[in-house]
Amino acid sequence: MPSDKLETNGSGEPCLRHAWPLAICCAALLLLVCYLGHAAVKGGSYLPGEEAVVGALGRMLFAGKPRYDGSLASVARQDVLIVQTGLFFFLGSLIWAAAVRAAFTSRLPNRAVVGAILGGAVLLRAVAVPAIPVLETDHHRYVWDGAVTWAGLNPFQFAPVEVANWAKGKNREMYPPVEQERLERLARLAATPELEDHVRRINHPNIPTLYPPAAQAMFAAASAIAPGSVTALKVLVATADLGVCVLLGLLLARLGRDPRWIVAYAWCPLVLKEYAATGHYDPLAVAGTLAALLLALRGKGVAAGAALAGAALSKLYPLLLLPVFARRLRGAGLAAFFAILFLGYLPFLRIGLRAFDGLVAFGTSWEFNSGLFAAGEAALKPLVDRKDPVLFSFIVSRKASQDYLFFTEQTLDAFLCTKLLAALALGLVIVLTARKDGGGEAGFVARCGAIMAALFFLSPVADPWYFGWVAPFACVFPSAAAAWLAWSMSLYYFYFLTWSYPSWTRPLEYLPCCALLLLDLSRWNPNKTGWGCTGNPGHASLE
Repeated sequence: MPSDKLETNGSGEPCLRHAWPLAICCAALLLLVCYLGHAAVKGGSYLPGEEAVVGALGRMLFAGKPRYDGSLASVARQDVLIVQTGLFFFLGSLIWAAAVRAAFTSRLPNRAVVGAILGGAVLLRAVAVPAIPVLETDHHRYVWDGAVTWAGLNPFQFAPVEVANWAKGKNREMYPPVEQERLERLARLAATPELEDHVRRINHPNIPTLYPPAAQAMFAAASAIAPGSVTALKVLVATADLGVCVLLGLLLARLGRDPRWIVAYAWCPLVLKEYAATGHYDPLAVAGTLAALLLALRGKGVAAGAALAGAALSKLYPLLLLPVFARRLRGAGLAAFFAILFLGYLPFLRIGLRAFDGLVAFGTSWEFNSGLFAAGEAALKPLVDRKDPVLFSFIVSRKASQDYLFFTEQTLDAFLCTKLLAALALGLVIVLTARKDGGGEAGFVARCGAIMAALFFLSPVADPWYFGWVAPFACVFPSAAAAWLAWSMSLYYFYFLTWSYPSWTRPLEYLPCCALLLLDLSRWNPNKTGWGCTGNPGHASLE
């Protein structure tokens, strides 16, 4: 049996051998992040033993492909990369679980463990940033938006395909002179060597950008640093993500929780891949949300309102937290929130409501990787779908040419009915959490976490990087369901093998998660933490 007394060296410092388990986990994660970058750029060569492993998995996953003959050379490069990414997540999740255990079983002082975790977080992101984004294309839109904003133009005004059509001389007569001048500038910008390839690769090019003003500011800053550079953008994203780690540590300490839980976020493979490696900018909104929580807990209502508005100007989801924040913000904080929100959008509103075209298109048309939403839609299909449905039409675009007209016809079908029911359910959660009081500071944070969890499960879109919205709350209130999602969200990428969901992916993502969520709920104690977990949180001492 090990002694409870901490071994020290001759100078009274903790023995360094107690740091080895955590250091080994960090080194293993660093190697896996390097492997992910290697997989993205290599051309035909494999690491020792890698081809055999990927080939064995491929025999199960590629069996339905028409040209597959048992060799990796007979499938597309992206298909092999999907399997390699799956290996990264599987092995990385095992190492991540070991790292969490190592952090909590370490005999080093908490201060040393937290320092090692944060140091490892910096190293992991530093290695991830130079990698080519794997299996994602959103960064092409980010780079283009940043260049447009930095050039003094409005990224919400024109869809990329409109710029491409203008450059081809198509449909020019449809624009007034002011717009013609702007389109000409945009066409010249799109033709520059730094941006040409990015513009060509933008997904959904017929839709104007949906990313809010604070996101545009980050994209523009990256463009100012290095036009067309994905690496510059990812440096800013990784910096914001490190800010999330620090703010999470401060929140844990504020609530009296064990600060070593930072490791569950800072070293999570899903977080590393989606943010520092791929460039999704969600940490900007997550950091703003955590800052708003901390400021509200400290009674700084005006600053908290401004921070929450900044988060909402990055991604709109923090708007849902306003009813819970309202009591702590009071009048001055609410005024600051709405003022910052209005001022953030003001420079882009010269085109009127057209600035929200992208958001409307996203909100009316998208469904991807959803959990409860997909289950609800499947249940309603036999009851609602019919041959002559009632038709509702939302014309998103203002153009008339088929080259770039986009619109959605919202029929009274299972999809629309599920959206309405999901919106009602989410609204009910928000009302109940806003009305509920008590549980002190932990109760306030837990109610915000409950809204984020409800949004994640009820949303029609549950991309893996959206998990980062919930992850900090799962560190404050440790959750078995969240731990499962941290691995299983990676199954999303198997969709791209056939551009359809394999029958096993979403059940494996969400069914165990729902069972574990019931376990989490059974362990919650409203009398102690509002909506918090009764599991031993540790204590916040850094000693």
